[in-house]
Amino acid sequence: RIRSTIETLASFGTRMTGYPGATEAADYLAEEFRAIGLENVALEEFVASVPHDEGGELEILDVVPDNTPIPLYSVWPNLIRTSTLPPSGLTGKMYYVGPGDWVDFNDIDVTDAIIMMDFNTGLNWQNAANLGARAVVFAEPEKTNRVEGEEKYLQVPINFPRFWMKKAAAAPLIDLLQAQPGLNVRAKARMTWKRLPAYNVIGKITGTHPILKDEAIVLESYYDSISPVPAVSPGANQASSVVAMLEMA
Repeated sequence: RIRSTIETLASFGTRMTGYPGATEAADYLAEEFRAIGLENVALEEFVASVPHDEGGELEILDVVPDNTPIPLYSVWPNLIRTSTLPPSGLTGKMYYVGPGDWVDFNDIDVTDAIIMMDFNTGLNWQNAANLGARAVVFAEPEKTNRVEGEEKYLQVPINFPRFWMKKAAAAPLIDLLQAQPGLNVRAKARMTWKRLPAYNVIGKITGTHPILKDEAIVLESYYDSISPVPAVSPGANQASSVVAMLEMA
C-alpha cells in the first residue's frame, strides 16, 4: 500500500509548489484523509513565489534525419535569474563536451556556442560560461545525487541559461553532435517568477482522554517535491514521508 501511494503521488508529474501536480496531490491527500475518517478536512490556501517553467525547446536548423523540436526544461535560477531566453530564441552552434573538463573544449570555438554536456559533472558548466558560451544543456544521467543538482545553480544572479534534456532525446542528439560537431541550433525557453496558490491539507482526530483531548499534537509532513529542474520533479523519494503519515492516520 505504501508503494502504491508513492507511485500515485509520483504519477502527478512535478509536485513543485505552485505547479498543477502539487495541487492534484493536495486534492488526492484530502480525499485520502476523508476516506480514513479524519474530521474537518480542509485545504488551507496560501500564495508562494515559485520559478515557473513555461516551456522550452531545441530546434536543429541543419538538415538532419529528424529535426523535430526537442523539449528543454529550465534548471533552477541563479539566485533570482531564470534561464529565460529572448522571444526569438538563442541561435548558435552546438557542441557536446562530455564531462566538460578544460581539455574537452580543445579545438572548439566556444564563443557564443550552445554547449551540451553530461549532468554529473560538478561545476564544469562554469568552464563553458568562462569560455564565452551562451548556454548549457545537460543530458539526463542514469542516476545522480543531490550534490550534483545543487552544483548546477549559483547564489548570485549570473545570466547564464542552463537546461535539462531527458535522456531519451539526449542520447541520439549526442550521437549526432559527435558525428557532426557544430550543428546550428535554436533554443527557446521561458521561466518566470510567479505568485501561485499552494495548499496545506489539514485533518483532525479528536482525542479520547477526558483532560488531554483539549490539547493538540500536530503530525506534519510535506507532500510537494523539489529538484534542480522544477518542471521535472516527480519526487517518489520525497513522497515517502507523507505516505508514512497517511499510514499512521
